[in-house]
Parts: sequence; structure tokens; C-alpha cells
Amino acid sequence: PLCRGRRLTRAELALGLGEDYIAATARSYGLSVNGRALNIARGIYPARPAEKFLDGEGCGLTRGMHCHVDLYGNYIPPSCPGLAVNIHDLKSINPEKYPVFTRLNRGGIRALWDYAREHGFVPDPAGYVTKCDLCVKMRNFLMKKHPSADIGPQCFYDMMEYPDKAKQRIPYWNTAVLLLQAEHALDIFMKNKLALLIGELQRVESLQLL
Repeated sequence: PLCRGRRLTRAELALGLGEDYIAATARSYGLSVNGRALNIARGIYPARPAEKFLDGEGCGLTRGMHCHVDLYGNYIPPSCPGLAVNIHDLKSINPEKYPVFTRLNRGGIRALWDYAREHGFVPDPAGYVTKCDLCVKMRNFLMKKHPSADIGPQCFYDMMEYPDKAKQRIPYWNTAVLLLQAEHALDIFMKNKLALLIGELQRVESLQLL
């Protein structure tokens, strides 16, 4: 049986649950692999040529069943980290300001493929494990070569390109400090609550470092 009293390594989980436990868990719970989890997926799923993922369906980025709003006031569509549209622009999205978002929303991965290729994107001959993998690689290329307001934040793509950075220990309270500084996000009550939370997180962090 697995020990539930501490965090287990991937090797220990594989020993207890089977070598394919990540893929099996995703299937069992209907989970898709996105964001930094793609770095894990590349070691699990077989790679296929980019052309295998070029369907013509829109991604439904504004369907609104589930989304996030970051501390900068950017709408983050469901399951698509690394995309950002100002929440106030959602009612009428300007395709010139948000070319990547607009293409994905209306024409899916094929529309983004055509756009990225126009700007010099060359697919990896080794292939991609999912269409989300391909999408992130194209967005990372465009952010460097042809940036637009809807690709970001920079730190997300840094973590994707250099996954070892994600292993660096970052104090938990940093995000809370940034949120507290966001002008639009909080009322006085919430700012007071966050101030208390930051103090507690800093205290816990100091204890962990002892």
C-alpha cells in the first residue's frame, strides 16, 4: 500500500500504481494534459507529426463554463494557460490586438498553424504528443518572433521551455503579495484578509526553512 503520510516520488507512485499511472489517472478522471503538465506528457505519450493535429474546429475559448481571471485582469480561457485577454475586451475582441486568441477561438489549431507558418514557424520533426503541445510551441515561437497582447505571461513560457526553473523553491506568499498589489482585484475587506494570509504564509515558510 502507498504511504499517505508524506509526498511520494514519481518512482514510488509508479511502483505502487503501475508505470502508466499518470495516463491511466487522466483517463479515469477525464483529464486533459495542459500547461506545465505537457512536460510530463512528452515522456508518456507517443509523438506524432504536427499535421495529425490540424483539425478545423474552433477551440471555444469564450464558452465561459470555466475560466480564470489573473491578477492583471486577464481572462484565461478554460484549460489554456499562456493565453490572456483583458477581461474588459471580451465583449468585443479585436482580432488585430488579439490575433492568436481570435484564430484559436474561431478556427482552432489549423488557423493558428497557418498564422504561425506565415511568420516562420518550423514544426519539430520529432513531432508533438497532443495538439495542446503543438499549440504551446507555436505560441512560444510567436511570443519571441511576433509577439501580441494575447500571449503571456512570459514566466509561463519560460517554465515550459526551461522546466528546471519550475523546480526552484518559490515562497508561497509571493503570489499573495502580487495579488494584494493589484489595483482592480480587491476591496478593503479582501485586502485585509490577504494581508493576514501573507503574514501566515511567511511564518510557515520561515518554519520550513529552519
